[in-house]
Amino acid sequence: MKILAVLAPQSGRALEVALSLGELVVLAVAADEAVFAGLPLASAVEKYRVWDESLDSSKLHPVDFEARLAAVVAQAARRLGTSVVVLTDSQAGSLGAALAEQLNLAHVSEVLSAKLIGTSEDEALLHVRRRGLRGVQVLCGSPQAVLSVLPPMLSLEAEMSTTDETVPVVQWSLSDISLSAADLPPPQVRVVGKSERRHRPRLFIGAEALVERLRRDGLE
Repeated sequence: MKILAVLAPQSGRALEVALSLGELVVLAVAADEAVFAGLPLASAVEKYRVWDESLDSSKLHPVDFEARLAAVVAQAARRLGTSVVVLTDSQAGSLGAALAEQLNLAHVSEVLSAKLIGTSEDEALLHVRRRGLRGVQVLCGSPQAVLSVLPPMLSLEAEMSTTDETVPVVQWSLSDISLSAADLPPPQVRVVGKSERRHRPRLFIGAEALVERLRRDGLE
């Protein structure tokens, strides 16, 4: 079974979880292939990269960026035929839920680890350990879900072997996954510069007014 892992900063644990579940497929939404550099991925792992100028995160609020990212990842997952998507908990916290809604899959947040366990009916069940309010929870269900994994990064070198053949990164445009910039969610939050706070001294008419204010503040 193919497991789609979405590449992002601090995605080491997400990659490790995806690798433990099945055949790893890595997807990056990035302007170049430098995002794959330094990752301890086996050379035979399928790698895909999608990019369009409308996905530039520097021009969007994090909420709007994750909405667009969810649309792109959902369409890529449909094309790849993956029913399990693994990603790292995002900055705004909306990516996993938005992606699960678009794919009509269950969403599990704050995931620590996951594994597939066979049953007597020769079917596999997905067991997920997640951080809950009262400790670690263990959830079980069909292997069809979006898993938002907690950082930090973990080493994958011991888990992944290398081969002599290197699979090149497959580059996709939006049209390759049947999308266009017009299909992406429009921005909902306007990015503005931080307002400068100016501290102005409080003025009192006279000493009596100052004393009265100090008295009201509890100062004798």
